[in-house]
Amino acid sequence: MTSNDVEGSCQCESIKLHLKGNIDLWSQCYCSMCRKTSGCPFMTFAAVFEKDLTISGSESMKWFQSSDVIKRSFCVKCGCGIFFKDSREPETIWILAGILDKYPLPTKAKGLYQVFCDDKVSFLEHTSQGIPLLSTEMHRFPMNPSKRD
Repeated sequence: MTSNDVEGSCQCESIKLHLKGNIDLWSQCYCSMCRKTSGCPFMTFAAVFEKDLTISGSESMKWFQSSDVIKRSFCVKCGCGIFFKDSREPETIWILAGILDKYPLPTKAKGLYQVFCDDKVSFLEHTSQGIPLLSTEMHRFPMNPSKRD
């Protein structure tokens, strides 16, 4: 493994991946399919050449067709999303960024993209306008609105 290599896994670690080399393209997607698949307002992906990827535990991975051209994979043991593939780009596989152990910056200047921005949920437009940033300790934030400042 070189310093540029990236590893990752599903939550239960039944599926592990090793990427040889850099990640040169990151994408944040706001489309309705990504929102519904993840249960979150957006998904972040790293695009890589499938030939550079080694997967162990693929017997725990299932694929489903989410559109005419997109299929998505997940771990059958823990439910964690793993990849998506676009049939129009057969050499590329998109890794769900949350399964990676590190997040290297792209080596190319134009390596960060946001897509389907017209589908972005409205509250994300205000995330940098005075909304408090929380520490990693979520339990310190009072869930009862009457107890917040």
